[in-house]
Amino acid sequence: MIHFKRSNTGVLLLKIAKHFAFFPKVNSSYTTCKNCQSLRILYFGSDNFSIGPLSKLLFRMRQSPAERKAIETIDILTSEAPLLDRAVKRQKPGEFMEYIKQENLKVFSWNKDISSKLSNYDYGIVASFGHLIPKKIIQIFKRGMINAHPSLLPRWRGAAPIIHTILNGDSKTGVTIIDLSIGRFDKGKIFMQKEFEIDQRWTAEMLTGSLSNLAGDMVIEVLENYDYYASNAWPQIEQGASQAPKISTELSYIGWEDQNCIQLDRLHRAIGEKIGLHTYFDGKLVKLLDITFLAKRECEEIDKITEDAFVPGRSWYDRKTKQLFIKCKDGWINVSRLQVQYKKPIRPVDFYNAYMVDRKKTGDFKDHFSSTPAETPKSNFNY
Repeated sequence: MIHFKRSNTGVLLLKIAKHFAFFPKVNSSYTTCKNCQSLRILYFGSDNFSIGPLSKLLFRMRQSPAERKAIETIDILTSEAPLLDRAVKRQKPGEFMEYIKQENLKVFSWNKDISSKLSNYDYGIVASFGHLIPKKIIQIFKRGMINAHPSLLPRWRGAAPIIHTILNGDSKTGVTIIDLSIGRFDKGKIFMQKEFEIDQRWTAEMLTGSLSNLAGDMVIEVLENYDYYASNAWPQIEQGASQAPKISTELSYIGWEDQNCIQLDRLHRAIGEKIGLHTYFDGKLVKLLDITFLAKRECEEIDKITEDAFVPGRSWYDRKTKQLFIKCKDGWINVSRLQVQYKKPIRPVDFYNAYMVDRKKTGDFKDHFSSTPAETPKSNFNY
């Protein structure tokens, strides 16, 4: 049985980046860089993936000998909006904003007139920015502009490459450093590309941390030898190109009759930590927070107990172990924590007592999860 727990990987990445423990020290040869002394850099970022390259650039800047300082300054241009913390009913900064605030960096906020405020920068470095950067901004940079993209381009061009990588079940991914192409997303010439094997148990947040670390190393390498990589860059080919559009919350709604356990596993690992998986119970919207995908033998045991009569979406609550199981298209999942809309997260035993048992009708049970907010039918199973 494999249990994929929720984890605050973004916060962990932030804390580790702060102390530079997750990111190994840059090779000492970087401090003798002849091509990048006294550079002024404008860094474009917006999320957890942005932290790795920025952290290594800051480390590079602060560790360089004073007499041959390679990077003079790093300023930030971000489009990250504050997150709404419903628990305290106020906005709070995301991990990237929290990190740059701790590092006391100068920050510009993205808007259509921002180009008038930008000047005297040598390089622009982009890492998960989320906006098409116009020509007038690209032309500001004296030496060039590069983008660190978390996929093996041309595969997974777009805003959510890591999520689509996991949803598709890819066995490998990587990071690609490209130049900025005017008017086109993720279609610039390739400066450098490195592959990365994917652990099929990883969540999107786990993969983000590893690719962010890899991207940091690659950005430093390209920045150190920019002229070499620029002159040897190669164009992307369209064969094998695929799109990774931004994910909407509609993807998080489970289709019990259509999605098998493998598909739900990928969906949970791709968006479970950020969005969660959603379903309906008795007309109420429910988020499934902690999920275990059962092995074939365990599924067969539950099928025997339920007499193999349960349709996808129907649940079985084990009162002895206080566990909640939901039937999928080809198996069962164990839900150990869930949340009804506008309520706090609860355990299965609390969900059972509050929502499955109809106290007013003394003995009637409801046990169907559905893909729509239709009324949940009563259970005919003898609990």
